[in-house]
Amino acid sequence: MDSNKRLLRPGEVAELFKVNPKTVKRWVQSDKLKAITTPGGHSRFEYDYIMDMIKDSTKSIFVFLFLFL
Repeated sequence: MDSNKRLLRPGEVAELFKVNPKTVKRWVQSDKLKAITTPGGHSRFEYDYIMDMIKDSTKSIFVFLFLFL
């Protein structure tokens, strides 16, 4: 991983998706979201990955159908 990549915390991702941070944790556990695990065991998310999921209309529809229905 490029050390200059911006990483988001689960709470920040939750705000973007308008869900509870615990929901983001469940998505990671069920492999619905890709996370990086820190040496301390915390989840972090690449900013570009999350923004691509939100911006790409095809992925946005997939995310909605896959995660919310």
